[in-house]
Amino acid sequence: MLTQAGDPPDRAHRRDEKIGAFSSPQSALSHQLRVLEERLGLPLFLPNRRRMELTPAGQRLLASAETIHQEMELAGRELAAMRRSPAGRLRVSTECTTCYHWLPAVLSAFQKKYSTIEVEINIEATRRPFTTLLSGELDAAIVYSTRRDRRIAFRELFKDELVIIIHPEHRLAARKFTPNLRPKLRPERDYLPPSPASRFLFHHTNPLVPAI
Repeated sequence: MLTQAGDPPDRAHRRDEKIGAFSSPQSALSHQLRVLEERLGLPLFLPNRRRMELTPAGQRLLASAETIHQEMELAGRELAAMRRSPAGRLRVSTECTTCYHWLPAVLSAFQKKYSTIEVEINIEATRRPFTTLLSGELDAAIVYSTRRDRRIAFRELFKDELVIIIHPEHRLAARKFTPNLRPKLRPERDYLPPSPASRFLFHHTNPLVPAI
Protein backbone atom coordinates (compact mmCIF):
# COMPACT_ATOMS: atom_id res chain seq x y z
CA MET A 1 0.00 0.00 0.00
CA LEU A 2 1.18 3.51 -0.89
CA THR A 3 0.63 5.98 1.96
CA GLN A 4 1.60 9.43 3.06
CA ALA A 5 1.33 11.16 6.42
CA GLY A 6 -2.25 11.97 7.42
CA ASP A 7 -3.82 9.86 4.66
CA PRO A 8 -7.43 8.80 5.38
CA PRO A 9 -7.93 5.06 4.66
CA ASP A 10 -10.47 5.69 1.88
CA ARG A 11 -8.15 8.10 0.08
CA ALA A 12 -5.26 5.64 0.28
CA HIS A 13 -7.57 2.94 -1.08
CA ARG A 14 -8.63 5.12 -4.03
CA ARG A 15 -5.00 5.91 -4.79
CA ASP A 16 -4.14 2.23 -4.73
CA GLU A 17 -6.96 1.58 -7.22
CA LYS A 18 -5.58 4.25 -9.58
CA ILE A 19 -2.07 2.87 -9.28
CA GLY A 20 -3.42 -0.64 -9.78
CA ALA A 21 -4.84 0.39 -13.12
CA PHE A 22 -1.29 1.03 -14.27
CA SER A 23 0.26 -1.87 -12.40
CA SER A 24 3.48 -3.45 -13.59
CA PRO A 25 5.57 -6.35 -12.34
CA GLN A 26 7.36 -5.38 -9.11
CA SER A 27 10.80 -5.53 -10.68
CA ALA A 28 9.75 -3.26 -13.55
CA LEU A 29 8.06 -0.84 -11.16
CA SER A 30 11.12 -0.73 -8.90
CA HIS A 31 13.30 0.00 -11.90
CA GLN A 32 11.02 2.82 -13.05
CA LEU A 33 11.00 4.37 -9.57
CA ARG A 34 14.78 4.16 -9.36
CA VAL A 35 15.15 5.82 -12.76
CA LEU A 36 12.71 8.56 -11.72
CA GLU A 37 14.56 9.23 -8.46
CA GLU A 38 17.87 9.42 -10.31
CA ARG A 39 16.35 11.82 -12.79
CA LEU A 40 14.93 14.06 -10.05
CA GLY A 41 17.96 13.73 -7.80
CA LEU A 42 15.71 13.16 -4.77
CA PRO A 43 14.34 10.06 -3.01
CA LEU A 44 10.59 9.63 -3.37
CA PHE A 45 10.05 6.90 -0.77
CA LEU A 46 11.30 6.26 2.76
CA PRO A 47 12.95 2.89 3.36
CA ASN A 48 10.27 0.71 4.95
CA ARG A 49 9.80 -3.02 4.42
CA ARG A 50 6.13 -3.10 5.45
CA ARG A 51 4.85 -0.27 3.27
CA MET A 52 5.97 2.40 0.81
CA GLU A 53 5.88 5.80 2.52
CA LEU A 54 6.38 8.98 0.55
CA THR A 55 9.10 11.50 1.30
CA PRO A 56 8.26 15.24 1.12
CA ALA A 57 9.48 15.22 -2.48
CA GLY A 58 7.27 12.22 -3.21
CA GLN A 59 4.26 13.95 -1.65
CA ARG A 60 4.85 17.02 -3.82
CA LEU A 61 5.12 14.90 -6.95
CA LEU A 62 1.99 12.94 -6.01
CA ALA A 63 -0.02 16.16 -5.56
CA SER A 64 0.97 17.27 -9.06
CA ALA A 65 0.19 13.84 -10.48
CA GLU A 66 -3.29 13.88 -8.94
CA THR A 67 -3.97 17.33 -10.41
CA ILE A 68 -2.84 16.13 -13.84
CA HIS A 69 -5.01 13.02 -13.48
CA GLN A 70 -8.09 15.15 -12.68
CA GLU A 71 -7.40 17.45 -15.64
CA MET A 72 -7.05 14.44 -17.95
CA GLU A 73 -10.37 13.05 -16.73
CA LEU A 74 -12.03 16.43 -17.28
CA ALA A 75 -10.52 16.73 -20.76
CA GLY A 76 -11.75 13.23 -21.57
CA ARG A 77 -15.31 14.13 -20.61
CA GLU A 78 -15.19 17.36 -22.63
CA LEU A 79 -13.81 15.55 -25.68
CA ALA A 80 -16.54 12.93 -25.37
CA ALA A 81 -19.13 15.74 -25.31
CA MET A 82 -17.54 17.27 -28.42
CA ARG A 83 -17.87 13.95 -30.22
CA ARG A 84 -21.58 13.88 -29.43
CA SER A 85 -22.27 17.42 -30.65
CA PRO A 86 -20.45 19.97 -32.86
CA ALA A 87 -18.39 22.65 -31.19
CA GLY A 88 -16.46 25.73 -32.23
CA ARG A 89 -17.15 29.28 -33.33
CA LEU A 90 -19.39 30.57 -36.13
CA ARG A 91 -18.49 34.04 -37.43
CA VAL A 92 -21.34 35.76 -39.29
CA SER A 93 -22.30 39.17 -40.59
CA THR A 94 -25.11 40.76 -42.58
CA GLU A 95 -24.98 43.08 -45.56
CA CYS A 96 -28.09 44.96 -44.47
CA THR A 97 -28.90 46.20 -40.95
CA THR A 98 -32.63 45.53 -41.53
CA CYS A 99 -31.80 41.91 -40.66
CA TYR A 100 -31.14 42.74 -37.04
CA HIS A 101 -34.80 42.79 -35.95
CA TRP A 102 -35.26 39.08 -36.72
CA LEU A 103 -31.68 37.85 -36.38
CA PRO A 104 -31.59 37.65 -32.52
CA ALA A 105 -34.53 35.23 -32.45
CA VAL A 106 -32.89 33.04 -35.10
CA LEU A 107 -29.57 33.01 -33.26
CA SER A 108 -31.30 32.24 -29.96
CA ALA A 109 -32.99 29.19 -31.47
CA PHE A 110 -29.70 28.14 -33.08
CA GLN A 111 -27.79 28.33 -29.80
CA LYS A 112 -30.45 26.33 -27.96
CA LYS A 113 -29.97 23.55 -30.51
CA TYR A 114 -26.19 23.89 -30.74
CA SER A 115 -25.15 25.13 -27.31
CA THR A 116 -21.49 24.20 -27.85
CA ILE A 117 -21.12 26.56 -30.82
CA GLU A 118 -20.22 30.17 -30.10
CA VAL A 119 -21.80 32.66 -32.55
CA GLU A 120 -19.84 35.84 -33.23
CA ILE A 121 -21.46 38.72 -35.19
CA ASN A 122 -18.97 40.87 -37.07
CA ILE A 123 -20.71 44.26 -37.39
CA GLU A 124 -17.68 45.86 -39.08
CA ALA A 125 -18.13 43.51 -42.06
CA THR A 126 -21.64 44.82 -42.82
CA ARG A 127 -20.43 47.11 -45.63
CA ARG A 128 -17.95 44.60 -47.08
CA PRO A 129 -19.25 41.08 -46.45
CA PHE A 130 -17.79 39.52 -49.61
CA THR A 131 -14.30 40.88 -49.01
CA THR A 132 -14.37 39.79 -45.37
CA LEU A 133 -15.70 36.36 -46.28
CA LEU A 134 -13.00 35.76 -48.88
CA SER A 135 -10.27 36.94 -46.49
CA GLY A 136 -11.27 34.21 -44.04
CA GLU A 137 -12.56 36.59 -41.35
CA LEU A 138 -16.15 35.30 -41.76
CA ASP A 139 -17.70 31.85 -42.02
CA ALA A 140 -21.03 33.04 -43.47
CA ALA A 141 -22.73 36.27 -44.51
CA ILE A 142 -26.41 37.13 -44.92
CA VAL A 143 -26.63 39.36 -48.02
CA TYR A 144 -29.23 40.78 -50.41
CA SER A 145 -26.94 40.95 -53.44
CA THR A 146 -24.92 38.34 -55.26
CA ARG A 147 -21.79 38.27 -57.36
CA ARG A 148 -20.25 35.86 -59.81
CA ASP A 149 -17.48 34.22 -57.86
CA ARG A 150 -16.82 30.49 -57.80
CA ARG A 151 -15.24 30.84 -54.38
CA ILE A 152 -18.62 31.76 -52.85
CA ALA A 153 -21.67 29.50 -52.56
CA PHE A 154 -25.07 31.23 -52.32
CA ARG A 155 -28.15 29.69 -50.67
CA GLU A 156 -31.51 31.49 -50.74
CA LEU A 157 -32.99 31.83 -47.24
CA PHE A 158 -36.29 33.62 -47.86
CA LYS A 159 -37.92 36.50 -49.76
CA ASP A 160 -38.57 39.71 -47.88
CA GLU A 161 -41.02 42.28 -49.25
CA LEU A 162 -39.65 45.80 -49.68
CA VAL A 163 -42.19 48.47 -48.70
CA ILE A 164 -42.29 52.26 -48.60
CA ILE A 165 -43.52 54.17 -45.55
CA ILE A 166 -45.25 57.49 -46.29
CA HIS A 167 -47.58 59.98 -44.61
CA PRO A 168 -51.33 59.27 -45.06
CA GLU A 169 -51.72 62.61 -46.86
CA HIS A 170 -48.81 62.03 -49.24
CA ARG A 171 -49.76 62.28 -52.90
CA LEU A 172 -48.79 58.65 -53.41
CA ALA A 173 -50.60 57.24 -50.35
CA ALA A 174 -53.75 56.28 -52.28
CA ARG A 175 -51.89 54.76 -55.23
CA LYS A 176 -50.78 51.18 -55.60
CA PHE A 177 -47.02 50.99 -55.49
CA THR A 178 -45.65 49.18 -58.56
CA PRO A 179 -42.28 49.08 -60.33
CA ASN A 180 -43.68 51.54 -62.89
CA LEU A 181 -44.19 54.08 -60.14
CA ARG A 182 -40.57 54.08 -59.00
CA PRO A 183 -39.16 56.44 -61.65
CA LYS A 184 -41.73 59.06 -60.57
CA LEU A 185 -40.44 59.23 -57.02
CA ARG A 186 -38.07 62.14 -56.49
CA PRO A 187 -35.23 61.71 -53.99
CA GLU A 188 -35.13 64.13 -51.06
CA ARG A 189 -38.73 65.15 -51.78
CA ASP A 190 -40.78 61.95 -52.06
CA TYR A 191 -38.44 59.75 -50.03
CA LEU A 192 -35.23 59.92 -48.00
CA PRO A 193 -32.86 57.04 -48.74
CA PRO A 194 -30.79 56.66 -45.54
CA SER A 195 -27.91 54.70 -47.08
CA PRO A 196 -26.43 53.44 -50.38
CA ALA A 197 -27.80 50.00 -49.50
CA SER A 198 -31.35 51.37 -49.37
CA ARG A 199 -30.89 53.09 -52.74
CA PHE A 200 -29.69 49.81 -54.23
CA LEU A 201 -32.79 47.98 -52.97
CA PHE A 202 -35.14 50.75 -54.06
CA HIS A 203 -33.99 50.72 -57.68
CA HIS A 204 -34.21 46.92 -58.12
CA THR A 205 -37.56 45.50 -59.13
CA ASN A 206 -37.08 42.01 -57.66
CA PRO A 207 -38.09 41.35 -54.03
CA LEU A 208 -35.37 41.34 -51.45
CA VAL A 209 -33.75 37.90 -51.54
CA PRO A 210 -31.30 37.33 -48.70
CA ALA A 211 -28.74 34.65 -49.43
CA ILE A 212 -26.00 32.93 -47.49
